[in-house]
Amino acid sequence: MTKGFVAGLVAGLILGLPVMAQVQSPSQGSLNKPDRLEWFRDQGFGLFIHWSVDSQLGTVISHSLVGASDDYTRRFFTELPKTFNPHKFYPSDIASLARLAGVKYVVLTAKHHSGFCLWDSKTTDFGIMHTPYKKDIVRELLNAFREQGIAPGLYYSPDDFWWLWKHNITIQRSPDVQPPVQKDLLAYDQAQVRELMSNTATSMSCSLTGRIKGCVISRGRSSRIPW
Repeated sequence: MTKGFVAGLVAGLILGLPVMAQVQSPSQGSLNKPDRLEWFRDQGFGLFIHWSVDSQLGTVISHSLVGASDDYTRRFFTELPKTFNPHKFYPSDIASLARLAGVKYVVLTAKHHSGFCLWDSKTTDFGIMHTPYKKDIVRELLNAFREQGIAPGLYYSPDDFWWLWKHNITIQRSPDVQPPVQKDLLAYDQAQVRELMSNTATSMSCSLTGRIKGCVISRGRSSRIPW
């Protein structure tokens, strides 16, 4: 693992602490279970891994697509996956370093607004299995953190710029393009959430952003999202 990557990870741990510590009390109708919220508050120090195919560009994740030119958008969706091959990516080293730093839980961005999936998804070609890397990063990272005794978690965005682009809809985050309005997108998101919940097995924390109505599903007898 390079010194630059280690320094960046440690900086991310330090800078990410105040953000991850902010948890609101559950409102009426919330699916956040009080005992799980209390558990989360007790964890204290967490690590948020916000990383995707566009890390190759050195830009803010996903948001560069809003208002981008047609040429940029096309190259983003068709060219970036061809060169995404993190050959110095060692999940066990990252997890070991996190444990040494005192991390109690981790949240990995399984899918951000761009729509790129870091797990083996059968719902889209825009994902890690269609890159030179061809391995399930979600599974690799969560397994590595579990081995270190660090509680695993996932972040998932119902927004999907790739889906909008494929359906000739202007890339944006307005209410008109959110899952509660776009029923086909809702079904697409639900399928992806089911994949994540089925493939990651044991209980974990999950975070969804945006307009998530309809994206919350149950697995077994208890709700698995968002807690």
